[in-house]
Amino acid sequence: MAQWRSAGLLLACGALAACAGGPRFESAEAKGMPFDRGIAEIPEAYRGLWADKPESCGVTRDFGRQAHIAASAIGEARVTEVWGYSDHPAVIVWVDFDEPRPIQVFLDLSLDGQYLSIARSQKNPEIMVRCPAG
Repeated sequence: MAQWRSAGLLLACGALAACAGGPRFESAEAKGMPFDRGIAEIPEAYRGLWADKPESCGVTRDFGRQAHIAASAIGEARVTEVWGYSDHPAVIVWVDFDEPRPIQVFLDLSLDGQYLSIARSQKNPEIMVRCPAG
């Protein structure tokens, strides 16, 4: 269930940008180098159902994109390793998509925790919105 890998990118406002109502993320330059390596699972703050737009939350038809993030999986892809930053709300996750080697996925939470930047590289992230629980 890796619908989030489909094409189509959304743009996000940077932490210093003046975007009315858009998600705000901490400056990428503030990340530095990963500090916590070999974390056992994806941190709680990242877990749940995320979608490309609110109306895609919980929809079972093929409309929009969703990503279900659990402690040890993204969709049906098993997490093999997690790295975190000591002072930045982002993690790097290695997942096994049945490819020759695990793939890096970058996850970054918005300042309010309601948006998730998700990307297979640090460029061109897709912005997902947190779906209501339940």
